[in-house]
Amino acid sequence: FAKAISKGLTTMRIQRLLLICALSLLATTAQARQPVFVSLYGGGTTFDAGYEFAQPIDLNLEDDGDVIGIGVGYEVTDRWIMKLDYTYSDADEVTVDQLFLSLNYKFPLFINRMHGVVGGVIGEGKLDWEDKPDFANSVFDDLDADQSIWGVQVGLEYDLNESWSTSLMYQYFDMEFKTHLDTTDFGRASFFHEEFQYVLFGVSYHF
Repeated sequence: FAKAISKGLTTMRIQRLLLICALSLLATTAQARQPVFVSLYGGGTTFDAGYEFAQPIDLNLEDDGDVIGIGVGYEVTDRWIMKLDYTYSDADEVTVDQLFLSLNYKFPLFINRMHGVVGGVIGEGKLDWEDKPDFANSVFDDLDADQSIWGVQVGLEYDLNESWSTSLMYQYFDMEFKTHLDTTDFGRASFFHEEFQYVLFGVSYHF
């Protein structure tokens, strides 16, 4: 009888120990920072466009506006981050939708919980012209189609806590569209070239 009681107590101790281990593991998992995060950001943009013949020609198609964006990211390692973003910018003469993928390198700075970020961007962009110049209506109609983009970005990121971080980023995008335009004033154009520059402030939530 004594052996049975002793065996029962031992079994209860083992079950209690397993329960404590399981609860501790769940608590650790819940508190740990996960590699997936979402971002929301906004800021300002500048836009510049021109034709390229034998040499670039600036047609003074410049504009300023606002931009908002949302993204989802994955921390591949402590240093390398992949991110998929969608941005929408609205200016006086043009609106732009962009969907792009970026690969970023994050490195620590001398300030605690602050990091530097540098990365490259590829994706697609779509322009919608509010007021198209009369001499180039046919080309601007073509430019409303999706275009390939590439770019670079650099900025700062600050960890508020395990779940929240803020960022300040500068982004440069280049879009180039091959076309053919015959006009009396401008001759034959080979490429239409657009450049975008963004300054963005954002917040991210880490799961």
